[in-house]
Amino acid sequence: MPTIIVTGGSRGIGLSVVKFLLESQYNVIDVSRSDTSSSTGVASSYPAAFSYVKGDMSEDPSTFTAGIRKALESDKLTGIVFNAATLAPVGRVCGSETSTKDWARAYQVNLISIVGMLKEFHSELVQNRARLVMVSSGAADKPYQGWGCYGSTKAAVNHLVRTLSVEEPELTSIAFAPGVVDTEMQNDIRTKFAQGMHPDEHSRFLDLKQNSNLLPPDVPGKVIANLVTKAPAELSGVYCRVGDSVTKDYSQ
Repeated sequence: MPTIIVTGGSRGIGLSVVKFLLESQYNVIDVSRSDTSSSTGVASSYPAAFSYVKGDMSEDPSTFTAGIRKALESDKLTGIVFNAATLAPVGRVCGSETSTKDWARAYQVNLISIVGMLKEFHSELVQNRARLVMVSSGAADKPYQGWGCYGSTKAAVNHLVRTLSVEEPELTSIAFAPGVVDTEMQNDIRTKFAQGMHPDEHSRFLDLKQNSNLLPPDVPGKVIANLVTKAPAELSGVYCRVGDSVTKDYSQ
């Protein structure tokens, strides 16, 4: 059976992707720190198609690779959705709010873990001409005060996708910015990270929630699920956004 790995698939956008893929009759392996996807009924609704592997992206992927391989067994790995990410640390680049250790952890989660998993599963991915979707952010090319670490990791993800498009022509690698989505990360922006942000920028995120202008996770979730199962090779290396001309055909 075709199988897709989703990192951070236990909640928010990742959980939405998992559900869409299962509904489309794909096997799914959720790699997350916590098994909250099971509490939503996913595991009980799709006992044969859904697997959960506990994996903390701040660690070396080799710590949970064995669990992924066991879940794969004889299945065919046809794609990976790299969704797991952290916004922290939030604070000025040269300020005292963050440390280089904080930055190193964020880079491990948001970028280096991706490289590690690609290395671990390279042969299977190439053999199956797999699709890779890496969740990016508008912060990759728009600076926000306090988001220097997060934005730079996502800019690096975009560059990684472009590099893979020339180094790994058998793979289809896409970076996708999901927009401003009603997730736990948005809640953290409103409640935890105000001190590290510019007041006007923080107020904007408060207003988006208050005015019900945040996207539901299913909007980008459906696009991601369609990209990782249907995107043609011509899209390899592309950085696209929710609602743009590239993704409109994948939102249905």
